[in-house]
Amino acid sequence: AGHDDTTLVLQDDGDLVLFDKDGSTLWSTGTALGPTGLAATKSLAVGKRLDSPDGRLSLRVDADGLRLELDGRAVWAVIPAVPDEKLQLTLRKSGNLVLRGTDNAVYWSSETAGTKHADLELDAGGVVLRAPTGQELWRADVPPGLFDATTTDTDCAEVTTPVPLAATVLTETGIRVHPCMVVAIDALLAAAKADGVDLGGWGWRSNEQQRALRARNCTPSGCRPMTATPGTSRHERGLAIDFTVDGRVVSAGSTGWAWLVQNAHSYGLKNLPGEPWHWSVDGW
Repeated sequence: AGHDDTTLVLQDDGDLVLFDKDGSTLWSTGTALGPTGLAATKSLAVGKRLDSPDGRLSLRVDADGLRLELDGRAVWAVIPAVPDEKLQLTLRKSGNLVLRGTDNAVYWSSETAGTKHADLELDAGGVVLRAPTGQELWRADVPPGLFDATTTDTDCAEVTTPVPLAATVLTETGIRVHPCMVVAIDALLAAAKADGVDLGGWGWRSNEQQRALRARNCTPSGCRPMTATPGTSRHERGLAIDFTVDGRVVSAGSTGWAWLVQNAHSYGLKNLPGEPWHWSVDGW
């Protein structure tokens, strides 16, 4: 009361704010969304959070712990034995994500030191720590079925252009691919494991990540290793995987390479000559 010419505004960040005629804030709902990511050397203190653009997914730090929440429901958490008002989640320059508390007590770590310029961000499936190349270093996922997501029976041959993150899905082992590949990749990885070969890898990457990779690997005289022009990479379509074996990139002569050469064709994958680790639906 007592204020004329006020304006009620629903801001882009989700906060409903009542402004006085001079632009000052008289009242707000306090529902503004937090940032979607955390850059290297930055921290989240108690009361702070990351939010997805639609507001459904949050990574929040409170005195009683670190939580990944979907629509307010915790789906992953680190809970100290006793509440700690000094809790702070920090993405260190080394690439290690660390939850510390009073007297610098370490409650949890992603154990990913060794990759500079990593970024923590919320994506369509959870929270992910990524290297500048797009490689997923660590992630916590929303359990399958909680999102009202639908998959598609699209033939991979019909996927001819880059796809957004929202159009991809995760395999059971956490490799992000186009839905047309997920059944075959899950079957391939299960078969390899049954044969004693521990395959992993990473699949989809964004156009921005492909551009960064091209800039890093290429000069006017060529690219080392070979790096597709942004917009043409099968990774951007979710149709390629760079495989690892026992946590290391597959190389010629490795057990992973030998297994893939013998079996990958049965799951619809072809190798890109010169890159033992790179397999896609058409060999590019």
